[in-house]
Amino acid sequence: MANPYIIFAAVAMIVVMACYCIKFFALFGYGFSADSAIWGQFGDYMGGVLNPILSFISITLLIKSHNLQNQSNHDLREQLQANKQTEKLRSFSTLFFNMLSSQKSLLDDFKIKRLSDNQKTGTGVESIIFIEDQVEILRNNGAEDSRILEFLNEIDDQDRIFGILRAFYITVKIVSEKLSAPNGFNAVDRKDHLLTLINFTDFAQLRLIILAIQFIDCPASQYLRSNSELISLLNEVKLGLDLY
Repeated sequence: MANPYIIFAAVAMIVVMACYCIKFFALFGYGFSADSAIWGQFGDYMGGVLNPILSFISITLLIKSHNLQNQSNHDLREQLQANKQTEKLRSFSTLFFNMLSSQKSLLDDFKIKRLSDNQKTGTGVESIIFIEDQVEILRNNGAEDSRILEFLNEIDDQDRIFGILRAFYITVKIVSEKLSAPNGFNAVDRKDHLLTLINFTDFAQLRLIILAIQFIDCPASQYLRSNSELISLLNEVKLGLDLY
């Protein structure tokens, strides 16, 4: 497709020349002159009329070229920024899934002390179920939060419950800080990763974390309780912070 500016310039030249020919040849009946001065006058006429038109076209093309260059630079900056964000997200995802793996390791090693025989319980899930059963018994007997915290301290002489709580807290904090708005991310990015964290955390381990948030008063539990995005997602999956 022909450039419209080229077509406009050609039409302008033809129109200017046609006006000259119509006036002096058709209306006045002049013929071609052999006088170079006359041809000089014709050149002055053509240049004087066409130069402003062609200059205007040149300026228009220059402005358009400048705008296209600016748009190209803008698109390039956006692409570079998008690539940078993608690389940051890829790097964060590696750290995030390493944190998930460490949580699983903590669950596999989780054991607590049975008060009845001073022996350690079995697997991590069995230990969590044991804790929940004992907390339910204490609640049924009218135990206050302080008594349940005392019970947790008695059976967890190595602070393994706090270790699981702290690992979850660190993961949530990393998601909230690394995927924050100043770093170029939004609430959807944080929600996706927090939801992945909840879904990839073993359900028994997640219940233990909620139990720890409810009864252990420490900076980690305070932070998790105040994280509105996490609380909202826990409510979505029907897990509140006061299950016990």
